Amino acid sequence: MARRVAIDSDELHWCLALLLPLAMRCYLDGSEIALQRLTVLCLVLASSFFWSALINRRIWPSSVGAQLHFSMLFAILLFEPVGWAPVMFATSFGWIFAHEMFGGKPVLSPALIALATALFSFPDTGFQEKWILNVEPAFFMALACLPGGLWLAWRKQLQLPVLLGVAVGVAAVVPLFPPSVQWWEHLLIGALAVGVVFIAADQKFVPAGIVTQVLAGALIGGLVVVLRLASPDQPDGVVFALLLGSLFTPLLGRLLAWRTSHA
Repeated sequence: MARRVAIDSDELHWCLALLLPLAMRCYLDGSEIALQRLTVLCLVLASSFFWSALINRRIWPSSVGAQLHFSMLFAILLFEPVGWAPVMFATSFGWIFAHEMFGGKPVLSPALIALATALFSFPDTGFQEKWILNVEPAFFMALACLPGGLWLAWRKQLQLPVLLGVAVGVAAVVPLFPPSVQWWEHLLIGALAVGVVFIAADQKFVPAGIVTQVLAGALIGGLVVVLRLASPDQPDGVVFALLLGSLFTPLLGRLLAWRTSHA
C-alpha cells in the first residue's frame, strides 16, 4: 500500500505565497536563466529531501512542505544561477544546521543560513548582486510579493509591523550618507522586498510585541542601507542584514521586556 505524504498546511501556504514571486523572477530572467534557476530549485529540494531522509531514517520525511518552502525561497533570492557544487554545499549546510539540528523547528531561516554560508564560502560567485545602486528598481518583483504577503498576514503567519519597521529604518539612515538614491528605491532594488516579506516578517522568527517587531524591522532596514552605502563595491547587503537582525532580535525582545517589568 502506498504511503501517504502529509504536508504541513502552514508550509503549504508559504509555498503558495512564493509561487508568484518565483514566476516573476523567472519571467524577468528570460527562458535560459529561468531554466537554470528552476534546476537549482530542484537540486536544493533533492538535497534537503536526502538529508532529512538520512537523518530521520525515513524514506518520506514529514518535512516535505518545509523542504519545498526552503528550495523556493533560496531559488528566488539567488541573484544568478551558479555552479551546482557551491549550491549543494551551502544548501546542505543551511538545511542541516538550521532545520534538522533543531528538530524541524528552526530558529533562523534555513534559506538565510544557506545564502550566508554561500556568501562566506564563495564570495566571488553569483550569490549576491554588487553595485546595487546602479540597478533599476524592481517594481514588478515587489508587486509580486504583495499578494502572498497579504495572504500570509491574514493567516497570521507574517507580521506587518516588521515591514513598517524596515521602511522606517531605511528612511532614517539614508540621510546620514551622501545623496545616492531615494530612500524608497532601496526598498525596491536587490532582494530586499523578498527577504523582508518572506524571511524577516515570518512569524516563526520575529519576537512578540508590536514595538519590538517595528524595532527589529528598523534594525534590518538600517543595516541594509549601511551595508550598501558604506561598502566600496555596494553589495546588496540583504542577506547579512537579515542575519544580523535575526541574531539581535531576541536581545531586543528581552531588553524591552526587562524595561517594561522594571518600569
